[in-house]
Amino acid sequence: MRFIPIVVLASMLCFRVAAKNPSSEQYDDENAYEIYSLLLPDEQSYGFAKDTIVIQQETVASVRINDGCLTPQAAREFKDAIEDYKRHNESMVLQRKFKINKHYELVTTETIGTLMKDYNWNAFYKQYPNSGGIIRMSAVGFNREKTLAIVDTGSTCNNQCGRGSFHLLKKIDGKWKPVPGVQCLLVS
Repeated sequence: MRFIPIVVLASMLCFRVAAKNPSSEQYDDENAYEIYSLLLPDEQSYGFAKDTIVIQQETVASVRINDGCLTPQAAREFKDAIEDYKRHNESMVLQRKFKINKHYELVTTETIGTLMKDYNWNAFYKQYPNSGGIIRMSAVGFNREKTLAIVDTGSTCNNQCGRGSFHLLKKIDGKWKPVPGVQCLLVS
């Protein structure tokens, strides 16, 4: 698996600390929440959390898919899902629809930006002690039949701890399953 340098990681794990877009629409896709619920327990901050996990409430704009991040076969097979992923470039508001085994709080980008002023984690951890950091997700891109999906997820717990990745999923026997095809991982 190829690793993306830390400088790229910093830009791709950016939490879009700009003020909340008042025109953001609610994200209500049931398939997306099934996928998020499947992937969240594998996030670094989820594992670190001793208490409530913090999830950025707004989806992040689609991260550009580097040509080397997907195998050629995956790029062909997931072409429609990738195009749908690219169309979801506006922030959408996540709902409390995650089915996970930990308590969680959806925190606005604006609040995260205020707490993380100058990338100082002290205020964040004072507000959310034992949270393990922040998890962020893009909207999910689907093919027309909603049988293939791609999503970008990531988490960070301080200025030197973070990870993010694209995920490819296929609906098999009515359930979403991760499938191979991603060749890059963002780590710090």
